[in-house]
Amino acid sequence: IALTARPPHTAGPAAAWVLNHFGAWIRSVAFVPVRKPSGWPDYDLRKVDYLLWLNLKVILVDDSMTHVMEVKENGLDAMLFPQPWNTCTQSVSEILNQLAQF
Repeated sequence: IALTARPPHTAGPAAAWVLNHFGAWIRSVAFVPVRKPSGWPDYDLRKVDYLLWLNLKVILVDDSMTHVMEVKENGLDAMLFPQPWNTCTQSVSEILNQLAQF
């Protein structure tokens, strides 16, 4: 499952992009709104909320230190994906090797 945090009006194009590029490996795309639109219910406003709702064994791979910390603080597995804006010191190859061991 690809899980993204974004404005609701961009969720459809993002899902199409993910499935177009990664559809052989990813079969579902979900999102949590970056900002809750007026009139929307209060569920699943953070990635951790969505993952806890799923109630499945998951590993979040994310480039946001905030999302990774929130998920780990709630007892789920998460890995920080290396990007210039975070403190990850692992390479993409190292991340993929770790995932393969799960």
